[in-house]
Amino acid sequence: MRLFRQVDVGETLRMLRKALATTLALGALVFALYAAEREILSVLKLTLPEELAVAAFLATFGFASLAFSYTLARTVYKAGALASTAVAKASPKLRPLASLVRIVFAAAALLTFTATLLNLLSLEVSAVAGVAQWLSSTLGSFFSVLLALILALQMKEIVGNYLAWLIIKFGDLVEEGDYISFSGEFLKVVRVGYSHTLLVNAFEEEVYLPNLKFLLETYRKPFSRRVRRYIEVCFTLPYSYPYEEVAARVHKALQNLNNPQVSIASHTLLVKELQPYAVAYELRVKPGRPMFPSILVSEVIRALLKEFGEALSTPALVVLTDASGGRGPASTPESR
Repeated sequence: MRLFRQVDVGETLRMLRKALATTLALGALVFALYAAEREILSVLKLTLPEELAVAAFLATFGFASLAFSYTLARTVYKAGALASTAVAKASPKLRPLASLVRIVFAAAALLTFTATLLNLLSLEVSAVAGVAQWLSSTLGSFFSVLLALILALQMKEIVGNYLAWLIIKFGDLVEEGDYISFSGEFLKVVRVGYSHTLLVNAFEEEVYLPNLKFLLETYRKPFSRRVRRYIEVCFTLPYSYPYEEVAARVHKALQNLNNPQVSIASHTLLVKELQPYAVAYELRVKPGRPMFPSILVSEVIRALLKEFGEALSTPALVVLTDASGGRGPASTPESR
C-alpha cells in the first residue's frame, strides 16, 4: 500500500514566508530597474560607450528578471506543498487529493516561471515579444491539456472509490466486523467509508484501503459473519495414548479455554500420519465468531500444552553403529 510522504508543516510555512519575502524584494528591484531605465543609462554612459551601457543594463535587467521569475515559481510550488500537506493531514481519505494538489501546483510553478520571464524580457527586447506571446499561448494550451489529463486520471481513482463504495454496500462484498485476507495479511474491517475502508491488523495498526481495490484485486473472506473456515493445528503424541483418550482430552481442553474473546463452534480431530514412536494428529477448529486466526491458533496450542505437557514432544530417533561398521537397531532416549 502506498504511503504519503510526511512533511513538516511548520518548516514548509517558514520556507514559504522566506520565498515570498525574496520574491517581493526582487519584484521591487525589477520594477525599479524598469522605471529608472533612462536615469540608469545616463549614468552608465558617463563611463561606458553607449553600446556597452545598454548591454550592461540589459544584462542586469535580465538577471533580475530571471531571479524574480524563479523565486515567484518557487513560492507557488511551496504554496502547493503546504496546501497538499494540509489536505493530507485533514484526513487519510484525502491523500489521493493531496497528491493531485501537489502535481497541479508544480505544473503551475513551471508555467509561472516561463511566462513571467518571457514577459519581463519582452519589455526590453522587442524580438522576444513575439516569442513570448507565441510561447505563452503554446504553453498555456499544453498545460491546459496536461492539467485536464492529470485531473481525469486522478478523478478516475477518486470517483472509482465512491462507486466501489456503492457496490460494496449493496453487494455485501465486505461488512464491518469481517476478517479478510488481503495480500497474504489478515485484516479486520472496522468501517467501510465512502472512498476508503478502515481496517486493522492483529497489532491494532490502522490500514486504509481504497474501495476500488476490492473490485480490482483478489481477496479472501475466510472469517466473516456468514462464513468461518477451520484452522488447523498439528501435534504428535506417543502410541501409548489411545485415540479415544486423545479426543476426549482435546475436547476437554477446548471447553476449558480461559480467554473470553475466543469461542469455538466445533472441532474435529483427525489422525494425519503414523510416525516412528508417535502419532501425528491434525486438529481442525472452527471459531464461534470472526477473529484473527493467529489468536485462535495460539489459544488452541496453549490449551494443548496445558493438557498434554511434555507428551507433545516427538521422541528422537537414535541410530547405533556396531564395531564392525554395521548399523544396529534404532532406539529412543527412553530405551537407552
